[in-house]
Amino acid sequence: LEENAMIGLFCGGMYEEKRLDFLVQACSKIKYRFPNFHIIFIGGGPLENTIKDFAADKNWVHFIGPVYDDKIKASYFLISDVLLQPGLVGLSILDGIACGVPTITTEYPYHSPEIDYLENGYNGIISKNTLDNYCEAVLGVLMDSDKCERLKNGCKETIHQYSMEQMVNNFASGIKQCLNIKSPSLEK
Repeated sequence: LEENAMIGLFCGGMYEEKRLDFLVQACSKIKYRFPNFHIIFIGGGPLENTIKDFAADKNWVHFIGPVYDDKIKASYFLISDVLLQPGLVGLSILDGIACGVPTITTEYPYHSPEIDYLENGYNGIISKNTLDNYCEAVLGVLMDSDKCERLKNGCKETIHQYSMEQMVNNFASGIKQCLNIKSPSLEK
């Protein structure tokens, strides 16, 4: 990778709902307008050949395949600038937030519940669900170092909300609230 490369990352299962065909088209358009762009693909699945074929003749597309070692996976997140997930957003958004890598996705109607971790404009971007809008959203982050840094800082702030300590406190508070609820009267 060139020293001044801006790196997009896809991490996840490679199946229909992830919209890999959409992402491949987006990456080509982004590269055309932003020559320093590189994309790393981590994952595997039924559509991984789509990505292998896309990467075959492009030195800016890096297919890694499945990664099961968390330290190795984290190293890819830590060198990335954005997490590109135009389709279903799943657990990888938490890896992105933990590593300070904002997710850029679309208003796709079938996201997993983890999409709730994304605060549009604060720790990631949700664009309109079109190829052009998605490309503009990605380019808007890659070409604006201040915006990119703000989103990365938003991720770093967000992770404090989801620490183990905070989750334990939230769980304990929920139990306490349940125990303080009075039982409804069984009178007839």
